[in-house]
Amino acid sequence: MIRWWIKIYCCIDIFFTSLAAVKKEQAIGIIFSGTGADGTKGVRAIYEAGGIVMVQYPLDADYDSMPMQSISKPHQLANDMLTFVEKYAEQS
Repeated sequence: MIRWWIKIYCCIDIFFTSLAAVKKEQAIGIIFSGTGADGTKGVRAIYEAGGIVMVQYPLDADYDSMPMQSISKPHQLANDMLTFVEKYAEQS
């Protein structure tokens, strides 16, 4: 049986997964302060589709659980941001 609160906590995953499916490499997801692991699956979907994911610095977040769950490789996030900026700077 699926409880109602599980559906509530998964809403950003559903949104990010849909965004990744439709926008692919143009998808951008941002994770801010929050509790639990909501967003983790959606972040992975955006990343795997070639999109960009930004995550609030966990030490600055009121609740660091969502940002921490979304960052599996912090050094990779920095490299991805640099690639994103360089890519769009070239197009300007």
